[in-house]
Amino acid sequence: MGSLVRSLPVNSGVDGVHGWKLFYRTTNTLDEPILASGALLVPAGPWRGRGPRPIVGYGTEVYGLGPQHAPSGLIAARTFPEMGQLQLALARGWAVAVADGEGHGVGPGPHPYLAGKSAGHAVLDVVRAAARTPRAGLSGEAPVGLWGYGEGGRAVAWAAEFHRSYCPELRLRVVVAGGVPADLRACVEAVDGGPYSGLGFAALIGLSIAHRDVPLDRILAPAGRTAAHLAEGAGMLQLLAWFGKPLGYYTIRPEPWNDRLWATVLTHEENGHHPPSVPMHLYHGDHDEVVPVRVAQQLYADYRVRGGDVSWTDIGDATHAQAAHRGAHHAVENLAAHLITGGGGPRPRAARSTPFSDAGNPPTAS
Repeated sequence: MGSLVRSLPVNSGVDGVHGWKLFYRTTNTLDEPILASGALLVPAGPWRGRGPRPIVGYGTEVYGLGPQHAPSGLIAARTFPEMGQLQLALARGWAVAVADGEGHGVGPGPHPYLAGKSAGHAVLDVVRAAARTPRAGLSGEAPVGLWGYGEGGRAVAWAAEFHRSYCPELRLRVVVAGGVPADLRACVEAVDGGPYSGLGFAALIGLSIAHRDVPLDRILAPAGRTAAHLAEGAGMLQLLAWFGKPLGYYTIRPEPWNDRLWATVLTHEENGHHPPSVPMHLYHGDHDEVVPVRVAQQLYADYRVRGGDVSWTDIGDATHAQAAHRGAHHAVENLAAHLITGGGGPRPRAARSTPFSDAGNPPTAS
């Protein structure tokens, strides 16, 4: 996997940066080969560091379930909301490869929102494809970092858990993940009936696409079937505006996650069952209203108990959206500590913080 099928020049609107749209091979949740797309951005100037130019694989937030909401398309249209974060990495001279994710940019969609295995494959394989892109000047020997926030943070966390078994040749050095929805049940319960309730309905749709043996019709009421058809092509603002009712309104039971088959899906979709293969840094807003901070604390604890090299930064007084922006500088500093030194340099000071008071021992979150 990770083989490059085609690359097309793209003008991202960022001065001094070359861009391409990539089409490449990856695998879905069921380990079936699929075609995916993404974007590659490379500074035009020569890399002046030691060794090959580093490559950062970037996982993004979701902007809709339909293929028209692919990050690579938003980059080409110069409307990508996370371009500021990408520019922090580009300013360091690094190449940035952005994964669209399954069903975005290629195929009819919809995107299997929050399906972790598929997303992790896509972000690892977009880096492999980037290294093979003609005229980009990148090397398969380049040091690699992964970075993402929200759904993108979930994607890179999944990638860190199976990197060694999926693509051991990739020279992954560090993973930085923010706002990670590691426990989907806890996240859906936290937003249900509130202003972000539409995310829970989108999760039902996304996971049903990834796990075809668990049909969505099994739990949808008639109103839910009509709503699901509308949601499959909706943008994020539409998902939040149109589907703000509690999840039980769309389903045949008030708590659809308690369905036996769906409960099994959620267990398999949890992050934290395996330690990351490389150092990982987590960051989270302590006022996150989308992903409860306790979810990320539990992920930190799970990784630590399993022997993972994990650090943490609290983004104080920050909501989910605020932490994405305010945590970006810390994220890039943590990437740099490993991409430039190969892991031998000191970590940024903020990375030594911990979400728990007993910082001296691997904690267990409550």
